[in-house]
Amino acid sequence: MTGTEHSEANASTATTAGSTASATLPPSFRIILTGGTERHLGVDGELVLLGGDPLRLLRLSPTSSAVLGALASGQSLSEASTACRVSLRAATGLTRRLLDAGIAHPRIDPELDPELDPELDPELGVTIVIPVRDRVRPLERLLTSIRNDPDTARSTVIVVDDGSAVEARDAIAELAARHVASVIRHEPTRGPAAARNAGGATADTDYIAFIDSDCKVTPGWLSRCRQHFADPLVGVVAPRIRAIEQPSNHPLYAYESVHSPLDLGSLPARVAPMHRVAYVPAAALVVRREVFEVLGGFDEALHVGEDVDFVWRANANAHTVRYEPSARVAHNHRTSWKGFAKRRFQYATSTALLDARHPGQVPPLVISPWSIGAWVAVATQTVTGLLGALGIVVFSAAKFPAKLSMLREPGPVATRLVLRGHVGAGRQLASATWRAYLPLALVAGLFSRRARRWTIASGLTANVVHFRERKPNLNVASYVGIRLLDDTSYCAGLWWGCMTTRNVGPLKPNIVNWPGRRSVTEDA
Repeated sequence: MTGTEHSEANASTATTAGSTASATLPPSFRIILTGGTERHLGVDGELVLLGGDPLRLLRLSPTSSAVLGALASGQSLSEASTACRVSLRAATGLTRRLLDAGIAHPRIDPELDPELDPELDPELGVTIVIPVRDRVRPLERLLTSIRNDPDTARSTVIVVDDGSAVEARDAIAELAARHVASVIRHEPTRGPAAARNAGGATADTDYIAFIDSDCKVTPGWLSRCRQHFADPLVGVVAPRIRAIEQPSNHPLYAYESVHSPLDLGSLPARVAPMHRVAYVPAAALVVRREVFEVLGGFDEALHVGEDVDFVWRANANAHTVRYEPSARVAHNHRTSWKGFAKRRFQYATSTALLDARHPGQVPPLVISPWSIGAWVAVATQTVTGLLGALGIVVFSAAKFPAKLSMLREPGPVATRLVLRGHVGAGRQLASATWRAYLPLALVAGLFSRRARRWTIASGLTANVVHFRERKPNLNVASYVGIRLLDDTSYCAGLWWGCMTTRNVGPLKPNIVNWPGRRSVTEDA
């Protein structure tokens, strides 16, 4: 799976469902504004927020502006409602709109003692489910970390042995007994989804934490995840997956440390298709048991991508999915070239199956026709093409202020958004050339020198930019080489999945916001 960068076409606003606006939040609930959220003056002097995921405008009344100021300063819902002389219901409604828009996220206190805050329920029961096959030493490390963490030391632990070899099976049983964990055994192997479902089905606690056997929990991770469940709409929470710290000079380890598909970055997010964080892996996942039961668990027909399908079904059923990067779980990264390429291939094969279940949610790129025109003109590699691209940029920048008509000074904002959108579109096109359309690019390169230049330039330029952004412990040549291996392995898996399922949906770009479509402002 790959994330998408939002182009200027995504600056429209979306209406928040009224049902979610009234969902109860505890009086002690606090929020933080998303980094990059901008405050602007509206045409009538009102406050307008520009931000969220996807990008939108939220126009605030004077009362809502006052409540926002109190919340942004760190006050709780009850404190903000008292200070601004509004009802707790009104403060909650505004908070819900901010959360749903992605303009705000729940504030997580890393030092919070759950015994001092009744909202967190210190007796909150969690069953930990660990699917495993043959990985005896990693399982021992995980079980030790669970029992050494005060959050999970007394938790119920279920190990699901998914068809391990005889010698590993006995060792797994001995480890489980030593760490006071029960064992469910599958024979033969049924896959990770079935293993998680078997463990989840036996849980009798309100929450289930799924953790893969090659992980290691860090102290406090569960407390930070469970703070999100103070919001009754939250059904799934995922921690950040980081590399297990270990001495290694292997270039794959250095690459995976900054470019693992399991590590979704340092910023919190609401998880949903087509958002900045579109999925979370089940390597570590905390789920309300009632949500797990309503969804029927993981889809056992999927041996790869079952976690993406699960969180998307949760989202589609109005259960909010949150990504909390302050909660950390460590994971073993691969240092085998064959294993690295094979895993990227396997991840990509699931894309066509996911598209069949969630049509249109896994496009290789999301782009506006304006950006397509501009970059096609650039790809001609002619003076006329460059002038044409410049004309498209200027024309789209001139039209875009109409979408920001509620701002007092829309021009500078529109120009900045349009330029950012076109640059983001170019990065998407460069990435998609290698991760989705490489077979077509290679065929085109047989007949066109310009196509060959574009393919080579997109592979090198985009990855050099990634290198500068991520700053891996690698030289640039090694990084670019591994990234191209990553991209080509993914592309091969994507096309294989499309061919075997006869579904080309994952190869279709999402063309958004055709000229003439107007945006709608959300009021609060």
